[in-house]
Amino acid sequence: TQIGDSSEPIPTAKINKFDEKRNFDLVFILPTNNLELGGINVANSLASKLSKIGTKVGVLPILSDPSSSFNSLQINIEDIKSVSIVVSCGAETIDYAKKIQLKHDANFQLLMQGPDFLFTPKWKNAKEFLDAIKIANTIICFSPYLAKLAQNLGGKNIKTIIFGPDTEIFYYQNLKREKWILIPCRNELSKGLRNVVP
Repeated sequence: TQIGDSSEPIPTAKINKFDEKRNFDLVFILPTNNLELGGINVANSLASKLSKIGTKVGVLPILSDPSSSFNSLQINIEDIKSVSIVVSCGAETIDYAKKIQLKHDANFQLLMQGPDFLFTPKWKNAKEFLDAIKIANTIICFSPYLAKLAQNLGGKNIKTIIFGPDTEIFYYQNLKREKWILIPCRNELSKGLRNVVP
């Protein structure tokens, strides 16, 4: 099954050019290389952990911000000789991930960090995300809630991995704080904070 408009080009972020094409076990397709965004940072962290245990991993951002922190796993589309698994990370990456998956006859996986179809500003991306849930070889969810949501939307092979906060950044202190509310997301309209905080 093919998803998306085939007239759109596959991304070619020019950051980390290798001398020759390489064989990858996994390639993560990200919306951007901007590590300030939570979900992208989590996907990069997961890619890094997999790389450290010997998995041949590449990270391919659709948009490349030259001012962002350099990631040694970041690749260009031209660097891929073959890939076994393509992991789509976000609603806006589905079309590109499917093109790469079809070209290399790879396994298509969806990293579901949230209900992306509700937050993406483009209906086309939301529809592609919903369609991808139904055809993905594997859906990786970061919570039991997301796993149940994926199942209700037609997902088949769903795995839940709890990928908690970085304990080097978030940790308990011996301070008593009364009437404080912690909201662990960036302050923007699409996150729905106006519905939580008066």
